[in-house]
Amino acid sequence: MHRSEVFFYGLVAFLGGILGQSIANFGSTFWLIILAVSLAGLGLFYNKILAKKLSLISFCIFFALGGLWLHRAQSVVSQFPAEGLSEVELIGYVASEPKFSGRTQDFTFQPIARKQGDGFFEFREKILVQADLFPVYRWGDFMQLKTDLGPSENFSDFDYVAFLARQGIFQISKSPKIFPLSNLELNLFENFKVKLLNRIFLVKAKFEASVQQVVVEPNAAFINGILLGTRSKIPEALINNFAQTGLTHILAISGYNITIIAWVFLASFLIFSRRQVAVLFSLIGIILFVILTGASASVVRAGIMGGLILLATSVGRQYDYKISLALAGAFMAFQNPYILRFDIGFQLSFLATVGILYFSPIVQERLIWLPERFRFRETAAMTISAQILVLPLILHYFNFFSVVALPANLLVLPLIPSSMLFGFLAGIAGLIFYPLGLVLGWLAWLVTSLEIAIIRLLAALPFSGLELSFPWPLVALAYGLIFFWFWRFQINTEKPKLISYE
Repeated sequence: MHRSEVFFYGLVAFLGGILGQSIANFGSTFWLIILAVSLAGLGLFYNKILAKKLSLISFCIFFALGGLWLHRAQSVVSQFPAEGLSEVELIGYVASEPKFSGRTQDFTFQPIARKQGDGFFEFREKILVQADLFPVYRWGDFMQLKTDLGPSENFSDFDYVAFLARQGIFQISKSPKIFPLSNLELNLFENFKVKLLNRIFLVKAKFEASVQQVVVEPNAAFINGILLGTRSKIPEALINNFAQTGLTHILAISGYNITIIAWVFLASFLIFSRRQVAVLFSLIGIILFVILTGASASVVRAGIMGGLILLATSVGRQYDYKISLALAGAFMAFQNPYILRFDIGFQLSFLATVGILYFSPIVQERLIWLPERFRFRETAAMTISAQILVLPLILHYFNFFSVVALPANLLVLPLIPSSMLFGFLAGIAGLIFYPLGLVLGWLAWLVTSLEIAIIRLLAALPFSGLELSFPWPLVALAYGLIFFWFWRFQINTEKPKLISYE
């Protein structure tokens, strides 16, 4: 087996170990036994004659390391008592954008010190704060909290404790007393990070306001949704239309969103440039997109994956796709092993990318009846392939099947780059020269009006969607059938053709 293949299967084994631990929650003894037996076998069979056994042993070693890595993360617990604590006093800063729900604004608070006795001592456990709606806080605001803390609790159908744990959050502060601070003593790197992200979010807020000034509603809210992930001002009826047509993903800045948009960007740039140039412009587009959305952890991870996959396309070999995809997944799981099971955006991004890389060429061969003009056939193949791979997970998480999702994605996704481009230019122009912003805003309104009209039309069709339950066993069965079909297709295409001598 080639070294690169050993490396690939090692990465897959590492991911498999993390997944196994997240499902079965084995103790450390289980993984240590596998690791010890594998290392003993490595010493016993370390010779070229037994190369296959050596590869299997290496696979087991990485599998055990993946399980141990997640077990280590699961062993991290709150520094506070399990039942919470009263009258805690902390100083720190806001470490996320506030999310508004009902009568509260929720944000992550990063403490740097906790009051004990007459002084403050270093303390670094993040906390979820549920504060009053006003005043509105921003990323990087310094503050002092006086609050009671309580543990997070699961909902009936959602593991909220694990969802917060993947972010390193174990305690919740409800309606704390908040005292703004003018300054905090931070180390050089943290001070730079806080100030930089604070500036980014200020620019984001100004850009969002500029779009609202040069484009009428609900189109402005739609543009801010696809550019910035802001959906609070989109009318509820329109959000329901997005859900019915299977297009909610373009409003939520997730890995799935970035993956699809990156590939549509690539297909668009390929119309007038070589592949290498198109990949370069697409990478620049991903970087700008990540910065504009505020560079949150989930978007950065998705951007890394999208960038690696786009770089692999410049080489043009499926072998490189495989290595890049496994490396991106392993890198992000190493950084945060919880994402493999509890980060829906990561799961959708990973599977959508698998669909585009491996299934898209197969689907494209069966779409010869579609025109190649404007890369329509390629875009259609990528959209269908991504939809096939993410459908079981979407059915499981959202319990809804959109009958019109495929035609909706085929009709709307090719228009997304234009609406993003005109929306972005309109927002920038509105900040610099308002009349020019209005002109570009009209173009953005024109494209987004067409998209909204398509979405509303398809959502209004009878039986456009069905509510259904899709439990994990069915998810596993669906993916088993999908990948079995792919495996059988690969075997059939690799069979040597009979040569006729007639």
